[in-house]
Amino acid sequence: MIIINLFFSISLATALNLAHLSPVDEDVRKLIEMQNITSSAKAFRIYVSVAGDGKRYKFSKDPDSVCGCGWKDLFSFYAYKDHGLLLSKMFVSTTSGGDRFKVSKFSAGVCNCGWTDQFSFYAYLEHVNLPSIKRYYVLQSGNGNRYRIAPQVHHSPHADLKEFYNDGWNNEFMFYAFQADPDAPTGPKQWTKIGNGLCLDSKQNGYSWYKPGAYGLKHLKLICEVTTNCVGVSFGDWGEADGILNIQDVGQDKSSFEHKTGTGTGDIMSTNPQAHARAVCYGFK
Repeated sequence: MIIINLFFSISLATALNLAHLSPVDEDVRKLIEMQNITSSAKAFRIYVSVAGDGKRYKFSKDPDSVCGCGWKDLFSFYAYKDHGLLLSKMFVSTTSGGDRFKVSKFSAGVCNCGWTDQFSFYAYLEHVNLPSIKRYYVLQSGNGNRYRIAPQVHHSPHADLKEFYNDGWNNEFMFYAFQADPDAPTGPKQWTKIGNGLCLDSKQNGYSWYKPGAYGLKHLKLICEVTTNCVGVSFGDWGEADGILNIQDVGQDKSSFEHKTGTGTGDIMSTNPQAHARAVCYGFK
């Protein structure tokens, strides 16, 4: 029963289909607890560097400053050392000459094709609603002898892959890891009353939104807390006990949304009092 409830809660929040959620504190709290997808393992930092010729990429646990061997650090990310809930294992390997690096979901020993495993890490193959999570691509060159890790550039994976393909790189697979150390102490997110009117991001853009049902403000906030990409709620202009979830635009399917064209991203920063003037905007950050 616990396993069934776990996967039910995760898929429920991911699909943003909360219309049948019971408006009972304990039920919603269980969803929040189930959504706490973390690993008991410690995370470590992985550096992505490029060679002086700009054609070869290195994946290492040490920055270039440690070896001083002609590589230039481009960026880094954090992944887990050991297995945890929803995590998948990935292998970093090198050629015998040590001048080419590869990332794969399979050990080099499986193919016995000239690569040697150097280390492994665990990351997510699907998006999870965790702080500082980011999408990364494992790319292969057109001739198939070079590999690269590239971070998300656009909200849409399609836009990213089109850009990579035009540069001569083919996508092998995507994974999700952390931009910042997930083990670093951080303060809990809190609810803040932003003001009356339409919720806006830092660039004065409104968000896409949908109505999960008539739950009242208290339960609406709890639903937002377990909903992927929910940055806040608006309440008071959609019925006596009804409100909406404000969802940041990350290229997701919006076919079930009442308002599909919002481009707001990141935290709610202000409001437009002229739009939905009777609504109160609350941000979760």
